[in-house]
Amino acid sequence: MRKRTLLALFASILFLVLTNKTWLIYKPVLVHFDANYTGEVQFIADLNKQNNFEFKKFKSGIIKRTGKSSFRPLDIKVKRCKRVKAFRLSLAGDDIINKKIIINNVWIRKPKYSLNNYNKYESKNAELTVNNNSLVIIPKSKKCSIYYKEPLNIRATFKFEFLIFTIIFILSFALFYKLTYYLADFKISKNHSRLDILFILVCTIILFIPMSYISQAKRSECENRNLAKWKPFIKKDGSINYNFGKDFDSYFSDRFAKRGELLDLYVDLTFNLSGDIYKNRKAFVNKKNGFCAELGALNRPTFKEGKEFQNAEKHLLELKQFCDSNNIKPYILVTTRPSDIYKKELLPFKDKNQDIIELKQYEQITKDTGIPIIHPIAEIKEASKYGLVHFKTDGHWTDYGAYIGYSALMNIIRKDFPNIDTVSVSDYNIDNNNTLVRVTDGKLYHGLTASFLKLSEKQIKKLPPVHYPLYEHKKSSALIIDKQPDSESGDYFYPEGADLRAVFIGTSFTPNLMRFIPYTFKNTRFIRIDSVKEETFKILKNNKEQILEYKPQVLIFCLLSGSNIIYFCNNVVSKE
Repeated sequence: MRKRTLLALFASILFLVLTNKTWLIYKPVLVHFDANYTGEVQFIADLNKQNNFEFKKFKSGIIKRTGKSSFRPLDIKVKRCKRVKAFRLSLAGDDIINKKIIINNVWIRKPKYSLNNYNKYESKNAELTVNNNSLVIIPKSKKCSIYYKEPLNIRATFKFEFLIFTIIFILSFALFYKLTYYLADFKISKNHSRLDILFILVCTIILFIPMSYISQAKRSECENRNLAKWKPFIKKDGSINYNFGKDFDSYFSDRFAKRGELLDLYVDLTFNLSGDIYKNRKAFVNKKNGFCAELGALNRPTFKEGKEFQNAEKHLLELKQFCDSNNIKPYILVTTRPSDIYKKELLPFKDKNQDIIELKQYEQITKDTGIPIIHPIAEIKEASKYGLVHFKTDGHWTDYGAYIGYSALMNIIRKDFPNIDTVSVSDYNIDNNNTLVRVTDGKLYHGLTASFLKLSEKQIKKLPPVHYPLYEHKKSSALIIDKQPDSESGDYFYPEGADLRAVFIGTSFTPNLMRFIPYTFKNTRFIRIDSVKEETFKILKNNKEQILEYKPQVLIFCLLSGSNIIYFCNNVVSKE
């Protein structure tokens, strides 16, 4: 009896050690500094676990910011770092060579751990000087680093989850105690061998493998979604979470050990065993040509004739009234979808000709409200004969498709502002060798639809090869950008643009259009909205003040056909 208790206690302690990430949660280590710089710079903070400067075992945090020659505080959170013994700060950017980047007020975790002895820094690919109690960095390449020479000894703060610890300990002790009792009986049974005991032990150990590591990631890049959050049994206000069972199941299902490997194995098997078409509940891919599409796009909603259609026109008329009273010209650009353009390539899946229904409705709304709705489906279809207008593994326009949409939009705007000079293809350097999708902030990845299908790089390489054009304006260095922190929204100034102020509001299709819009107007304010949150389509409620403060002559909305345009029309003038 005593031996079994001690064995169960020992096994429970070992299990607690293996599951320590569930009850001993280390908080991110904060790296703080004030920086003075111009242009777009990526700051990478590396915190080494070992007391050396080889940085073979380190954790990193990254932020990307645009500055305008003034000091601004920057905070980088480095996750899953228990102890800091060495510090390195790397700087990267396409336009940082020989430009001054000044930093001061450097500290890690909290101000008392200050690293402001600037004579103790060394650099790689950069010149360092100390001036006015600040460190002046002059990069000599597109990426450079600085090191703090003295060893550090900073521990991360942690949170002890007593309730989780207690639950795991009690349940594991009860389980192991029962198991030892069962094995003792099992051993003395005449009909069972030691091999049977070993088999039971191995099976039991395998059951605990998923609990051996609980991921603390906030988001799954592969699935392109946020992971379930931990919701305790006892809430902060002391009340009981009666949905704890379901919440814990969702949390564990999203984070158990080797989940990613099992997911990859499942997708790999189903992808290889499927025929020419591989699909799941969200999307499909034609493996013969590599074209993907979302299943929801094939049967997307359109305006219902009657009251819903009249209600949409009513809200747009109120928007028109707001614009007229403030001397603003509004325009709505509605983007196409791959299923509208590549119908043959996406066979055997067929849509219900929503694109034809939508186009007729947009023409009617334009006629009834006076707000131009530009849906360049004819122009995009024609352009698709000469190049890819949509990414194969993503629903967004390519740079080429975005340029066609931009041209269709400007053809309408120039009727009201004939003196505007629009950009042309000759104004751009075009690189046709890119194989990845680029949508937001220059980020390159395999695509949103590919993530819905959970396709890995291995599976994507089995699809027919593809190259997309990348457009970069020849005078991009003249464009001054002031972005909001942690946002794609911001203000753009281009001295050679038309002497007009434009506000450009839109969903995820807008970043690729921002390769053209800011070079058209001297002043452009970009406001990014979320295509999956209906609340963000309440434009006047959320953005009225900053629109009026900017005093634009042009107001452009960029929306995706289907639910986006319906949400917009139903909410744009909402005052709730």
